[in-house]
Amino acid sequence: MRREGDQSIVLHWDRNRDSNLSGYRVYRSLSSEGPFAVQNQSLLTSPGFCDLNVSNGQTNFYRITAWTSTSQESLPSATVTAAPHPFADDDEFLEYVQQTSFDYFWYGANPVNGLVPDRSSAGSACSIAAVGFGLTAIGIGVDHHWISRAQGAERVRTTLSTFLQGPQGPNATGTIGYRGWFYHFLDMNTALRANAELSSIDTALLLAGVLYAKQYFDGTNTDEAAIRTTADLIFNRVDWNWMARGTDAVCMGWLPTTAFKLLTTGRGITKG
Repeated sequence: MRREGDQSIVLHWDRNRDSNLSGYRVYRSLSSEGPFAVQNQSLLTSPGFCDLNVSNGQTNFYRITAWTSTSQESLPSATVTAAPHPFADDDEFLEYVQQTSFDYFWYGANPVNGLVPDRSSAGSACSIAAVGFGLTAIGIGVDHHWISRAQGAERVRTTLSTFLQGPQGPNATGTIGYRGWFYHFLDMNTALRANAELSSIDTALLLAGVLYAKQYFDGTNTDEAAIRTTADLIFNRVDWNWMARGTDAVCMGWLPTTAFKLLTTGRGITKG
């Protein structure tokens, strides 16, 4: 996938699922025949590349390779052709911004479990808030025809299944959440707690995306019906009273090794 903007080209490709993957390298040429010069000395860990060193009207040719942890390089991808150009108007610029923002949530996610990284830096954990934003982005992507409705529904089903089926419990390791709430950060591959708090704020942002997906995918087919059923199960499982601790406001969060976290002081109180 390529996006062509004013003196900029953004590339995205499907994530390589090789368990031995170390990263990607991007090559560029001004001729389809080459020679192709490497554009990133350090391997990219996410399937995307932004090239700002390009001139409007100049056709550029790109190839991408995948590298293993033993420094074995794959054969190059098919050549991608792109030519940047000035934006015709504000609408075209805004469309470009929306497209590239959507691409982060679509191509940056782990397609196996639907988790979205907190940031694009190497080794970033998943942020459940980013997953919530990503679920909302899927509907936007469908409306703009960047992906098909079937593609969007499949990704949403995968994501919701991860959060419904992930193990819940009070243990400090090996769980995705507790009492229906979820940990702020999760391992991108295992979908288990990554040294973070059980977050009421970020769970709420995740749930907003879950409920949006439930409303958006309102079709009668099996996939969309399953999305609505799973969304209800995730939402209705949340133990709001436990996080409120007998008050009229939920706590900021909870840690399995200490206690609840207060919004004002961050100090722990009685462990639940």
